[in-house]
Amino acid sequence: MSASLYPAIPPEKYVELELLNAASDQTWLVDSVIKPELPQVIETLTRCLEMITSSTQPIKLALTSSRTEQAKGVITRIGDEIVDLDVTLSLNTFSKKLRLKMKPQCHLQLLQWTELIKLVNTALTDVVILQECEQFDEFFSQLNKVMVCLGKCNTAINNPHFDVLFPQHKMDLTTVFDSDGNLLEHYKDRLTMDFFLLNSEITLELKSLTTVTEEPWNEIDSQGNSHADRLRDDLKHHRIQLNDVLEHEKHGLFSQMFHKFTAHDYLTRAITFHDRVVIEVEKLSINCQDPVLLAVGAKLNGVEHLISKMYKNLDLVMMSLDQKK
Repeated sequence: MSASLYPAIPPEKYVELELLNAASDQTWLVDSVIKPELPQVIETLTRCLEMITSSTQPIKLALTSSRTEQAKGVITRIGDEIVDLDVTLSLNTFSKKLRLKMKPQCHLQLLQWTELIKLVNTALTDVVILQECEQFDEFFSQLNKVMVCLGKCNTAINNPHFDVLFPQHKMDLTTVFDSDGNLLEHYKDRLTMDFFLLNSEITLELKSLTTVTEEPWNEIDSQGNSHADRLRDDLKHHRIQLNDVLEHEKHGLFSQMFHKFTAHDYLTRAITFHDRVVIEVEKLSINCQDPVLLAVGAKLNGVEHLISKMYKNLDLVMMSLDQKK
């Protein structure tokens, strides 16, 4: 025994009804689920913008290394600038303790923080525009724009760009800090300092360097490439083999006896840094838990997760609609 619909629905009409139902699902999802959430998103982003642009009160943060007494001091931030730093360093590769006290007229800008302000402001504007979108395709495109911008916000607060890191970045310590007797002048070419945002924290990274003086590893050509740079490039493009390099060095065994490092060390650790070849011999990273940054990071992560979920749900509805066409 079988049953039939009455009146019978033609196949083309059935497809049309399915398309209408899918389109209705789209409209319901946008109007009843997503758009009611947008005022809260705007409120959260507005609060984030207020927090990261506030420049009235200085915030003092303790500087302590994970290794006891290697670094101890205080950092002061106002807005997107470090306005004071007073830290005493006790590095294993330095024979004496070094105190770094920032000169009163010097400020260090946290470039990621500045970028974050621009990105949050852009995201906020984009969400306001999203609220006004009436056409589905326009809404979907604008939602994707918001999601991409929020991803950039979280990248800015969690991952430093290579431009703010050694060896691309260099700070002249003698222009930023008061001289600690003659110690700063003595150590200035052996110490690098970088400030950046990492995992919603302010990070101070110090590197102790030694200058390569052994030939040919200390040589830099007219293009700014060291002997190690050229060898690494040859190895990358398979013009030479690693064993060839190591064997060649073995033949110079007598000269190698007076080298501080092995050929393998030079190949893997030598860095061309402002017209000289150096090797990092010690690194110290200090993370400062800035309460503003931690709060903003948590809020931005939550908003990005929410917007991404909205986008994925809409994308699934669109895929379902496309399959029925």
